[in-house]
Amino acid sequence: MKKHRSEFGPFLHDLDLVSRAPASALNSKTFLKDLDRVLTRTSSDLGLDQLAKVFDGLVVDAVRRIGGRGWYEKLPPSDPLCGRVSLFGTLDWGLRETAHTRALAWFFDPEGDHGFGKVLLAAVLKEVFRLNQAPLLSDCIIQSELPAEDGRDRLDIRMRGKWLVSGCQETWSVILEAKIAAEEGAEQCARYESHGRRGAADNQAFIFLTPNGLRPTTGSNRRRIEWLPLSFVQLAALFREHLHELEGSAGFDFLRLYMTGILKDVYSIDCGRITDRADLYRIQEYLNCRERETTNHG
Repeated sequence: MKKHRSEFGPFLHDLDLVSRAPASALNSKTFLKDLDRVLTRTSSDLGLDQLAKVFDGLVVDAVRRIGGRGWYEKLPPSDPLCGRVSLFGTLDWGLRETAHTRALAWFFDPEGDHGFGKVLLAAVLKEVFRLNQAPLLSDCIIQSELPAEDGRDRLDIRMRGKWLVSGCQETWSVILEAKIAAEEGAEQCARYESHGRRGAADNQAFIFLTPNGLRPTTGSNRRRIEWLPLSFVQLAALFREHLHELEGSAGFDFLRLYMTGILKDVYSIDCGRITDRADLYRIQEYLNCRERETTNHG
């Protein structure tokens, strides 16, 4: 029995991780592709020892994709993956949705005292609307926990303004709904669509931000409005692309600790103590954000 534990311990640890946190591992497109590759190349009566070797090979391949052996040591010390402190985890707010949405609204506000200007907002709009270049923004209004006109709902984040793209000035509007542990309310996203269409902008998008990157179940197909599914790790990956531009800004450390919190609290990644048995598939999503898929709302 001791030999069995020694030989298959890492593999069984991985299986335990997957079984306990399927949203953390199984939702990764890379992991699902690897799993499909295993199933198509192996027989159904594969022994545990053989299956362990196959999955160990997948771990080696995942390490290769994110930079090979020593990839972790190559990261700059300021990278959130190297941090050990979660911004909201210290307050036991790591999974509190309002803490996340208020922080995000602050990051996106060009007038915020973080000193980021329009960098993160322009990056998100470029991604959401599939623009070829970052838009030139003006008249931006960022609101969080905004009461809807009917008094029933509060919009997590509503953003609107004007942009100049390819010589054309247009209006834009984005509604972002975040879910971490809570479920969608009855027809919640369908109602949000109605709120968002009042005074509709030239360009409009609806973002559903979750740990899994899943689509909402309460949107209205009748209106043919498609919500953009976005995961927190994808958002952290997008922020990571622009960290070098923000270093030295007043809010840089706040942003860095917030991103560490996403990795630690939402995805249970032991930042600052990474081993080859960490959730390498989520880490790959974080480090290689260009692999993610987006939907055109423009």
